[in-house]
Order: sequence, then C-alpha cells, then structure tokens
Amino acid sequence: ARRAALLAAVADPDVATAFAGGRSAGLVAVRPLGYRHQRSTGGRTFLRLEFTDNTGERFDWIVRDVRLLDAGPGEIALPAGPEAPLLYAAVGLTHPNHRFPGRFRGCHPLVVGLHPADGSPLLPNETSLEGTAGAPGTA
Repeated sequence: ARRAALLAAVADPDVATAFAGGRSAGLVAVRPLGYRHQRSTGGRTFLRLEFTDNTGERFDWIVRDVRLLDAGPGEIALPAGPEAPLLYAAVGLTHPNHRFPGRFRGCHPLVVGLHPADGSPLLPNETSLEGTAGAPGTA
C-alpha cells in the first residue's frame, strides 16, 4: 500500500502532461493491454507494450526496462487486458531524430521502466517488491 501511494503521489496524470512544457521524462499510471516482441527494420527484436493512460488514449511503445530486455514471449508475469493491475510506466523521449514530427517534438517515446502499483513481480523469477518503496537501491 505504501508503494502504491508513493507512485500515485509522484505520477503525472497522463502521457501528455508527462511531456508538457519541454519535459522529456515522467511517470504515468497505465493499464497494459498487451505485450509483444516485434522485429525492427534493422533486425533487432524489441519488447513492446500496448497501454492506455488515464485519459483512455491508446499507446504502443518500445519497453527498455533492463529487467525485461531478455524476456521471451510469455515470460512477463503480469497480465494484460481490461482486468490487468495498474502499472506505473517511467516514460522518456529519445534525442530528436525528426522521424516522428509533431506530438513529441521529433523524439521517439519509450517506456524506460515498469513499476507495478502493488509491487507484483514483472518476471516469474522475481520476488514481490511491496514494502520496498523508498528503500535505498529499490524501485
């Protein structure tokens, strides 16, 4: 409960607010709709998260959370869909490459970290993180 309260207190209300005013990073409450692996044109495989924020807007972004980079299909322990638990996504923008003009000032948006509100593990080999909010060296 302490972890969820801390995350809720510091989170931005939605993706647009997280990147408002020239900001390039934020924390947003999201509902995961699905996880998938997808090959890029360069041949690398990326984990992608499809999610909605509190406005109901739908996003589909690459996830760069180091805990999940090597996760295979089906290895993510958290469910996705309408009944999925609340997650907090640490979101960020890349250096502008202008392949994505407009909304994100020419930058590519990414999920750089995932934090389950209730401290649930992201992967089957992780232990619960509940009660670790605020402890040094913890998420």
